[in-house]
Amino acid sequence: LSEYAPRSHAQRLLPMVQELLGQSGLLLSDMDALAFGRGPGSFTGLRIASGFVQGLAFGQDLPVVPVSNLQALAVHVFLSHSEAQNCLVLIDARMDEVYWAVFTRGENAMPELLGSERVDKPEMVSELLQEQDEMPVIGNGLAYVDRMDAISRWPRIESGPEHPAHAIASLAVLAFADGLAVEAKDASPVYVRDEVAWKKLPGRD
Repeated sequence: LSEYAPRSHAQRLLPMVQELLGQSGLLLSDMDALAFGRGPGSFTGLRIASGFVQGLAFGQDLPVVPVSNLQALAVHVFLSHSEAQNCLVLIDARMDEVYWAVFTRGENAMPELLGSERVDKPEMVSELLQEQDEMPVIGNGLAYVDRMDAISRWPRIESGPEHPAHAIASLAVLAFADGLAVEAKDASPVYVRDEVAWKKLPGRD
């Protein structure tokens, strides 16, 4: 169940959860864990997401699986484009910046992070990737692609709001199986506003 609801997601979340449980014939207490998109993304949206899932998890004593929003978009690339071995994900960070990361195809087409999740000016992203081979690009940060000379001709992939929701669920199942769930009190957003280092793709000097 997915819905794009800008400025009203706080009001829509609980009714949507109730609707989904009703359709499935399940109770919240039947869940093994809860998952949410932990960021990066809108500060307000991330706070709402983490606070909401914490409230549900505390009430049922359930663990929580935080999932990267960037990685969730990369799932769509690898599942829909079997030839893609790497991909670039861009999310609008406002303030004339983008959140971004490069992922490589892992086992069962699940994306593995190369380097770090970053936030930079579009021109800096272009500079850091100017020696990289062409790869698909996805995310609403594509709005800045005209300012990224190095990647302006790379293939662009569209993604609707339903894709990240499905991908977050898929990634959460794997993370839960790997023991990566946390207690509800530790389910925090990740804002990616700190200094991080970029690591080039394998095989590059």
